[in-house]
Amino acid sequence: IRMPDLLLLDEPLAGL
Repeated sequence: IRMPDLLLLDEPLAGL
C-alpha cells in the first residue's frame, strides 16, 4: 500500500 493519493489512482488502474 502506498500514499493515499496513489492508492486512489491504483483502484481505477487495477480495474483496467
